[in-house]
Amino acid sequence: MRFSRIVPLISALGAAAAAPVAAQSFEGTIWFASHRDENAPADTLIQTTKGSLVKLETRSGTGGDRGGYAVLDTKAHTMTVIMAREQKYMTMPIPAPSPAAQKRMGEISFTETSRTETVAGVSCQVYHVSRVDSDGKKKEGDGCFAKNVGLAIGNIFSSYTGTASLGAENPAFAKLTQQNMHLVKATETKDGKASGWLEMIKVDRSAVPNSAFEAPAGYTKMEMPMMPGKMP
Repeated sequence: MRFSRIVPLISALGAAAAAPVAAQSFEGTIWFASHRDENAPADTLIQTTKGSLVKLETRSGTGGDRGGYAVLDTKAHTMTVIMAREQKYMTMPIPAPSPAAQKRMGEISFTETSRTETVAGVSCQVYHVSRVDSDGKKKEGDGCFAKNVGLAIGNIFSSYTGTASLGAENPAFAKLTQQNMHLVKATETKDGKASGWLEMIKVDRSAVPNSAFEAPAGYTKMEMPMMPGKMP
């Protein structure tokens, strides 16, 4: 799994990571292309959604990367990592929002623009996002959001960082949450030039079986190590 590349990209894309964490009523599979280096092939992120379950699989643009996937259960607040090569899986609790982690995200400005786009046949509204990190560095980008379809970015980001809904007190963000809008395209900007992007490229609204979110038969469950005096 190449989440080590996808998650930093999400963070860097102008914190379009400030997307709603509300559960999607969408059921199906969505493919996204992500690009951090113009000299390298784009990676692919595949999201499968059903109710409170979100399955994430990444594939390298250079091929040969089928190491496994992760399943987020936003109702049970757990994340299960399936390791295909080792034929093992492990379920762990999603960390509660941490004030320290939230502070590290810095200040977020989230502004609706008058622009709209069509991404993979879906109309979306463009928002300009800027974030000043706790170290004073500024990042900017544009995020395009569509109703009831797109990347469950808030769930993904908060699961890996232990932060709450980013920008939750921002009026524009609150409007997106109320309308169940989700990210379908994001572009990071540096020195006035696009330096990274994430874009929905295909949508399949077919029903998804529950088995898609389970570890394959025969896989061994791994237990999280216990630390003295602490939870797993």
